[in-house]
Amino acid sequence: MLVELTHPNGDSFDVTGFHWENVLVLARTFGWEEPADLSLGLSRGEAAALADALERGLSEVLAQPRPPRLTEDESDELEAEGLLPYVFTPRNASHWRGLIAFCRAGGVRIRIE
Repeated sequence: MLVELTHPNGDSFDVTGFHWENVLVLARTFGWEEPADLSLGLSRGEAAALADALERGLSEVLAQPRPPRLTEDESDELEAEGLLPYVFTPRNASHWRGLIAFCRAGGVRIRIE
């Protein structure tokens, strides 16, 4: 599954469905209130609020000590919040900062393929 975020000017940002679900968990964990119907997209203000929550969350997750590697069985047992340090890492932080900047740039249409 692929999630495509698009601005009215045609610029887009793609993430996998797995990563999108983790983006939503991170954002909600750090104070974002998800709109009632996310399929309608995000207004400029909603997208900015998402960016704010992601920025707070990413900063906090990256400030934590690196967790040990997980086995597949261990990862299956973790709650969604427990996976965040494994999804949002120093190695991919620039990608997530790109998503934050994208959300700050305006309203977003969300298409799930």
